[in-house]
Amino acid sequence: FFFFFFLVGNMAKAINKLKELGASVQYVSLPTTKAALSAYYIVALAEAASNLARYDGMEYGHREGSARDYNTFSAMLNATRVTSFGVDVVTRILSGNFILSRKMYESHYVKAQQVRQKVLQDFHRVFEEVHCLVGPVSPGVAPTFEQVQGMVETDGFAFDVFTVPSSLAGLPAVSLPVTRTAQGLPLAVQLIGKRLNEQLVLHIGASLEQATQR
Repeated sequence: FFFFFFLVGNMAKAINKLKELGASVQYVSLPTTKAALSAYYIVALAEAASNLARYDGMEYGHREGSARDYNTFSAMLNATRVTSFGVDVVTRILSGNFILSRKMYESHYVKAQQVRQKVLQDFHRVFEEVHCLVGPVSPGVAPTFEQVQGMVETDGFAFDVFTVPSSLAGLPAVSLPVTRTAQGLPLAVQLIGKRLNEQLVLHIGASLEQATQR
């Protein structure tokens, strides 16, 4: 109930401020964005694995020791990556390579790219009716350090549920605080614009930020 109240109250304040600034408000629906979070992480892991493959100790990044210390290229590559990449990076590389494997490529990566196109089409449809979208940034307030320590990795993914659709679709977006909780924690909204329309998003964001600070 607190999260629902938080979202509704925060959004209502932002919308009222935009109305005061002269904006016309229209409610829209983006049904395919509910699948964006899963598609985003599949694509992101696959791209991370592909991009990080270039860090071989030869052309890019750190090399562990000298090339003369190893009998084979594979030995140097393994030693370099063990010392260069942290646990989270290694996890992403392994997961990404698994997604890109022959067994999983069609069933996961290709389908995630199809979802990506559906999300983009949803945004294109909505932007025929409006110039900019306003929405929540996260489903709750920022967790404390103690709460973060008690989380598993997938718990953190839930905080991205509202922000990944714009990233997946390649759209400009900005988040800005509009109010604070009783504990002084910022509560934010995000603005999303059409592709290559960063100027409008930043202009609306600057106006909303000034209005909420009065």
